[in-house]
Amino acid sequence: MATEPAQSSLRSRGDGGAAWFGRQALVLTLLLFVLIGFNALFTFTNVPATLWVRLAPTLSVEFGILLLAIGLCRAAGLRMGGGVRLALAIFVFLAALLRYADVTAPAIFGRELNFYWDLRHAPDLVVMYWQSAGVFNVLAFSLAMALILAALIAFIVFGLKLIENATARPWYRAGLIAIGAAMIALFGLDRAGYSMDTKLSFARPVSVAAANHLALLAETWRLRHGGIASLEETFGTGISVLSNRGQPDGSDVFVIFIESYGATVIDEQDHFARMKPRYEHMQASLDAAGWHAVSNRIEAPTFGGGSWRSHGTFLSGLRLSDENLYNLLLSTDHESLVSHFNDAGYRTVAVMPGIKRAWPEGTFYGFDRIYDDKALQYPGPDFGFWRIPDQYTLYRTYEAEIAAAMQPLFAMFVLINSHTPFRALPPYVEDWSLFAAGDAYKTGWSSSDDEQRDQNRRYMDAILYEFDIVEDFIIGFLPEDALLIVLGDHQPPGIAEPDAGWGVPIHVFSRDPQRLAPFRNAGFEDGLLPEHPTFQGMENMPGLLLEAASSRRFSAVNRQP
Repeated sequence: MATEPAQSSLRSRGDGGAAWFGRQALVLTLLLFVLIGFNALFTFTNVPATLWVRLAPTLSVEFGILLLAIGLCRAAGLRMGGGVRLALAIFVFLAALLRYADVTAPAIFGRELNFYWDLRHAPDLVVMYWQSAGVFNVLAFSLAMALILAALIAFIVFGLKLIENATARPWYRAGLIAIGAAMIALFGLDRAGYSMDTKLSFARPVSVAAANHLALLAETWRLRHGGIASLEETFGTGISVLSNRGQPDGSDVFVIFIESYGATVIDEQDHFARMKPRYEHMQASLDAAGWHAVSNRIEAPTFGGGSWRSHGTFLSGLRLSDENLYNLLLSTDHESLVSHFNDAGYRTVAVMPGIKRAWPEGTFYGFDRIYDDKALQYPGPDFGFWRIPDQYTLYRTYEAEIAAAMQPLFAMFVLINSHTPFRALPPYVEDWSLFAAGDAYKTGWSSSDDEQRDQNRRYMDAILYEFDIVEDFIIGFLPEDALLIVLGDHQPPGIAEPDAGWGVPIHVFSRDPQRLAPFRNAGFEDGLLPEHPTFQGMENMPGLLLEAASSRRFSAVNRQP
């Protein structure tokens, strides 16, 4: 900063009174606009379950500090040079971005961002939306975002210059210093617990959010680089031991995760209005085919994303509620559900159509075979970013593994057509044999109707599609002695409200009602719609699965569709 020459007057003596008052009114109007805008940069909130933000009637103590600092510096005869103003503008811009992350991530993912782990998924998200939304939409969105960010930076630079120029006027300077000091004092009283008869409230300081993220980064670094020697130190005496939960008896066991199948399909009125008839139809079909079902609602370890943590929780029996724990698990030799089935003589298979690159977790879990995007050998046509219809995935697995099985089979599927952005939904194919002939989608398909539906309708269309194919798969393609678990991985992003909870439905199917006894004893209820869910953790499910798979009733296996 440089020393400011003294000014005896800011108003030219030749100015007329009316012109002078007009200029002061304009300056005051612009100044009020800038003050309100700067405060909003530190205090805006999220529009629930969306990427959008809205203004909030709150104050920012950091903005008060900024006003006080600029005013006091000007009172001392110091001015900001261009470099200092640019650095301060960048600081305010980064604070606004951090504020955006701080209020948006919990609304979408139900948790704060962990920049150490989450940023590595950003390129995949960009590619996913590039391929699913189309080039024109992505370019239009990118241009709009670039213009918004450029406008934001320009506003910040303009605002800092205007505030500093205003402080050259003694009466403005005194007013801004008073405002800044009052905001700081009120914030201190508020945090000290003094009750004030005012509707003024303060947003969480961005500096507090920054400190929390730095602490999280430090903890993540410590865990990642050997700060904790074992899972036992993290989970204590509650660590899961799967080996004492029963030995699988040779019956086939299947687990189907349905992406984004969350408790919102039951709790949200419009969703349930469409889901209830689907449950009822499926229940009637299963009863007629001799299948029994029990259901419950369990707590996933994640919300709105991070499906791999739900998969890892189910396969390990450990609640992997953040990326630190997930990556810590992968650095150990902790037994998994997969290795337990391997030891019992099973062939273990992971069916992951959403995996388009190397998946080292598969090696950790110990699957004999992984059917990823490439291994499924889908001939097309592609449906959005996720490309492969789940109906094809189920049939391909039946053809390659179930029908050809020479030993008991444990298979985990992750169905992806209900994954965000819930569009490019494949049509349901009545005749599954068309997949074998390669003629399933030769009749053509148009995405125009899909594009016109709103987000909630597209989501429910996708969930209903998944249940259509799962119902047919159970009745037509599962072995007679199979035990099947169908569950969600997390609540849907942008659909479920951030305070909706982390619950997901879970259903267990078997022709042998006795095989479902461990689940009933744990609070599961008959049918597909539990009236009194027990909200157990997903980490408890592998133990119940092993108990249910340890008693066999059927001696013959019917593997024909």
